[in-house]
Amino acid sequence: MQRLVIALTLVLAGISLTGKAQAQFGFWRRVVIDIERNKHWPQPFQTWDRQAQRAPWVVMVDKGWQLENTVGGFHFDRETQQLTAAGQHKVRWIVTETPLQRRTVFVQRGANNEETSIRIDAVQRAVAGYVAEGPLPEVVATNQAPPGSPADIIDRVYRGRDASQPAPVLPAASDSSGGGQ
Repeated sequence: MQRLVIALTLVLAGISLTGKAQAQFGFWRRVVIDIERNKHWPQPFQTWDRQAQRAPWVVMVDKGWQLENTVGGFHFDRETQQLTAAGQHKVRWIVTETPLQRRTVFVQRGANNEETSIRIDAVQRAVAGYVAEGPLPEVVATNQAPPGSPADIIDRVYRGRDASQPAPVLPAASDSSGGGQ
């Protein structure tokens, strides 16, 4: 009976702790948690550290895929804003060969909203023609311009380089026999 009274007294005393006593109890509770955490260091923090180290790389990979999957202004006809042959090949590659989680098609914005909407419609029609079944990949407008140049300019550069090369000619034979006099 005496033990029951002591236990009840302790419980009631614990319930009616003052604010200062509760703060001290909370302090010691955090100390115990810190001691336990320090026993297992660095294990609890390795996952966070790894995520922090990988975060910039994830952003870079995402931006790289965005640039790779961007249909640029040079993939569209200048007057009609319809896809050129190179643009159709680019869209087909994006929706058929890129990894499934990377099949978003980014379309470089035109000079105004009307051009942009015509470009997006042209790309959506092309995407619908290349995807046989399942959901269609998303088509998104972007301000980011992909690296590259129109194919006709690159063709002219290479043809000009080939045209300016001299014909291969062997040097004339010399009369020296290679020996002394």
